[in-house]
Amino acid sequence: MDKDAHAFSTKKRREKSKFHLGLLPFPGRGVDSLGMGTYSQFWKDKIVRWIEWGIGRPLASGSARSFAKSVGWIGISFLIARVISSFVPLFAARALGKECFGQASLAITVGQFLQTVMLFGMNSAVVRFAAPKNCPREEVGSALIITLAATALTTAWLFVWGKPLLISSFRLSADIVNSGFLFGVLCVAYVFATSILQGLHRFFERGVAEILAAAFSIVGLAGAYWVLGKNFNTYVIAVCVGFLVAVVYSTHRSFSWMGVPILPTRKLLNHMTAYGAFSCLGNIGFILTFYFQPLLLNRLLSESEVGIFRVYQTASITVAQSLAIIFNTVFFPKASASRNRGELWKIIWRLWGFAAFPMALAFIASQLVLIPIAGRDYPMETSLIVLFAITALVITLQSTIGQFLAAEGVAGVGIGLVVSAVTGMSCLLATNLLVPVMHIAGACLALLFSYCIGLVLAWIAEVYLLRRSVLQSNVMREKAPSDDSETDWEAPPPNL
Repeated sequence: MDKDAHAFSTKKRREKSKFHLGLLPFPGRGVDSLGMGTYSQFWKDKIVRWIEWGIGRPLASGSARSFAKSVGWIGISFLIARVISSFVPLFAARALGKECFGQASLAITVGQFLQTVMLFGMNSAVVRFAAPKNCPREEVGSALIITLAATALTTAWLFVWGKPLLISSFRLSADIVNSGFLFGVLCVAYVFATSILQGLHRFFERGVAEILAAAFSIVGLAGAYWVLGKNFNTYVIAVCVGFLVAVVYSTHRSFSWMGVPILPTRKLLNHMTAYGAFSCLGNIGFILTFYFQPLLLNRLLSESEVGIFRVYQTASITVAQSLAIIFNTVFFPKASASRNRGELWKIIWRLWGFAAFPMALAFIASQLVLIPIAGRDYPMETSLIVLFAITALVITLQSTIGQFLAAEGVAGVGIGLVVSAVTGMSCLLATNLLVPVMHIAGACLALLFSYCIGLVLAWIAEVYLLRRSVLQSNVMREKAPSDDSETDWEAPPPNL
């Protein structure tokens, strides 16, 4: 081989290695200066192979592989964001002490309750209706109108009737309710803006928004503590700063991608309002378990015990909810647009069979790492650590099945409403019975008991809906004309 031929061969081998490493674009793909499209594709393919190894079988369909890639890809950014954000409440708990942190937790609980009502289920509706569309400007416009109307009505209710009711019923101060309202408004903006990205399948930008919210909440915590000192509003303001920055970024990215939302038709507005109403009411279980239970604990326990409960909850259940958000952020729009949810159902259960035990150990480890950060005011007890880890695992599993129900449309959220109501009422009943006797452990047991009930009911409901869908498909095939033409008897989602 002569010198020129050897040089040419060496150059080709280097280029080939760069293709495999994702440093250069593959033929037929878009070219950018860094080759990042190919680089991300390389790692997405790696993620798919890891998942296939975990479940013991290949992912045959393109939708399943696309789902696996998106979950793994957004999981990286969400993991970074959740690691950052998990330290914020723990640093706040350490700096503020048990009583002030307990008051801050109550203010955020009030805000979370208000934002659930203000959103009126539009965070789910905008994903459900936007996911199948290429440019869902009308769907986003409809969700925006409904959210603004619900926010205005909720605000009027709060300052006319709701504020005195909350103060008298749950031993709250006016300052806690006011701070909760501020948190609620900014949380509505944040959840709505990031839900639009989710519905547009812009999962990378969705992950960036999470990182921005987490990072700037740390900045907000430092600034608020410097100005306010040991005050419960320090923590509330810190989280609100993160929300505000993420809202600006998410809104800019969404509108740059799809354009400005437009006014919807009355038919679409009515359809999304009905879906949102069911979805909002379907959150009643979550409202009762994670919003009203802490308020109820404020009556049954001291503010110090409420603070200890929230630290354990942050180190376990909140971590579990973060993992569920990582998964559901990709899963819900994919499942909503999918025509073969039965296959996704089987894949999810295989994944759970592989991941359940390691996740339980991870929740134990997260408490062992995170609780000491909060300081000596929050003692570690082995029984509580194990109990909170098991509860976190059950809540994560129940959340996954709940996303299946939401993806089934109005029928699914209708059934989900019943499941959610039973879960929430069971939690409040168990809380009143167990907390006076077992204190913090009783509060966790109440959550575990109620979510086990919700898990069983949701599983039964989803199996019923999947079987009904299969039967309907079989009936449609039997009625189809028997010709040799290529006919797709699985109609796409209606273009409302």
